[in-house]
This record gives sequence, structure tokens and C-alpha cells, in this order.
Amino acid sequence: MEKLISLFGMVALMGLAWLISYDRRNVPWRVVLWGTALQLLFAFLYSGPTPAKSCFNGPATRSPRF
Repeated sequence: MEKLISLFGMVALMGLAWLISYDRRNVPWRVVLWGTALQLLFAFLYSGPTPAKSCFNGPATRSPRF
């Protein structure tokens, strides 16, 4: 259920951005869809298999703290 709420939130934000845009007919939908697909891919990789998690968490644990 939480994943559906997150998906609804993404769609709602994109819809809101489209509604408040000045030129609705000139929205680059290909760029929007590619960006959304990349975001979903990274979310799947991070929440999915363990080797992908270590790829993201590795640099974060080795970087110096500010």
C-alpha cells in the first residue's frame, strides 16, 4: 500500500507541475518519462538486491563526515 501511495504522489506532483506550467502543449514528455524511469530504476536497485545496496551504501560509509 505504501508503494501505491508513493506512486500516486509522483503522479500528483507531475500533474501539479503540468497544471501550473505556462505552456502545457510544449512539455517535453520524453524527458519527463526518462527521468521518472531512472528514478524508479534507482529505487528498485536500492530497495532490491543486496549487491546493489552495497554499491550505493559503500561510498556513503567511506566518505568523510562533515
